[in-house]
Amino acid sequence: ERLARIDTVVFDKTGTLTSGEMRLIDQEDLAPEALAAAAALGAYSKHPHSQALTQFAPIDGARLSVTDVREEAGFGVEGQIDGRLYRLGRTDWSVFVQQDAPTTGTVLSCEGRILAVFRFEEQLRSGAVAAIDDLRASDVGIQILSGDSASAVAAVASSLSIADHASSLLPGEKVRRLEALAEQGHKVMMVGDGL
Repeated sequence: ERLARIDTVVFDKTGTLTSGEMRLIDQEDLAPEALAAAAALGAYSKHPHSQALTQFAPIDGARLSVTDVREEAGFGVEGQIDGRLYRLGRTDWSVFVQQDAPTTGTVLSCEGRILAVFRFEEQLRSGAVAAIDDLRASDVGIQILSGDSASAVAAVASSLSIADHASSLLPGEKVRRLEALAEQGHKVMMVGDGL
């Protein structure tokens, strides 16, 4: 009965509209030491970017030792490697030493300084186009709310012709946007694990 009244469907992006399987691009431009540190930290997180980086652990299996690991939802994972603080995640969380910092991508920092910027690509999920087309034909509003970068979200939104999308959102910000839609009288369904 509640589904019959839905007038807006909000999608998370990764693993919902896309396969969730990330592929690191431009890896040949990255230092092996940075890839090894990112792989070691990434092993402590279930985020798709972290999981994609774990494949870059040294071939001999001797992963760097990480201690004092802590993951902060929506921001990234941090830990001590050789007595120094490393962070893998959002730029605004990872970087705390004044320097030019990218506004998109996942970064690896050491003691607050950027060591590497990682960029990923992903494929649309099988059936995503048909599902969006079916919703559009049913006169349902469609939005994407994602924690990913603006360029990644825009690429998926463009490929699915979804005009209403937002990026770089923390889980709490997604909740507030859903609450705002409900306050406007919309009957909203959220699809995905981004909350």
